[in-house]
Amino acid sequence: MIEFLETFEVHHNLRRNDKNDGIVTLEEFIEYYGNISSSIDDDDYFIMMINNAWNILGNANPYQKYEKGWGNEEAAGKKIQY
Repeated sequence: MIEFLETFEVHHNLRRNDKNDGIVTLEEFIEYYGNISSSIDDDDYFIMMINNAWNILGNANPYQKYEKGWGNEEAAGKKIQY
């Protein structure tokens, strides 16, 4: 969990000369994903990535699971139910 929190705080705090406090602020969250988005060419892909990670749109099925990796059924667009 500490590593997860530091992901959001490190760059922000280096820039502002602050110390990690273990709390991800909205400003840290936006700055982190602003940096990530600059490396993604397609806005629709970025929106999909963020929604898949955080369910921002509120439309994710909490019981739907996908296997990871390119060489599986998920890559072919087939859901795998558990």
